[in-house]
Amino acid sequence: MKEELGIKREDFTELKKIVLDLAKAPKETDRSIKHLSDTIDLRTEDLEGDGELILKNHLEMASRKSLQVPGIAYRILLHLIPKE
Repeated sequence: MKEELGIKREDFTELKKIVLDLAKAPKETDRSIKHLSDTIDLRTEDLEGDGELILKNHLEMASRKSLQVPGIAYRILLHLIPKE
């Protein structure tokens, strides 16, 4: 009957291969999504670490500046106060 319809054995072999590839696709997609998710998680952790370090550096700089500001303000006030 296959031959009467003009369908060759190779066509069925190719069709079988396509069906098997399609059956594998969701698993590969799941793996790809998992890999992408893991990569995003790792990158996010890296960014969080960098962000924490940057924030820590900014806080340290701010604390140094806050220590310097009163001294600077004091010196400015000394120049503004008329000398007797």
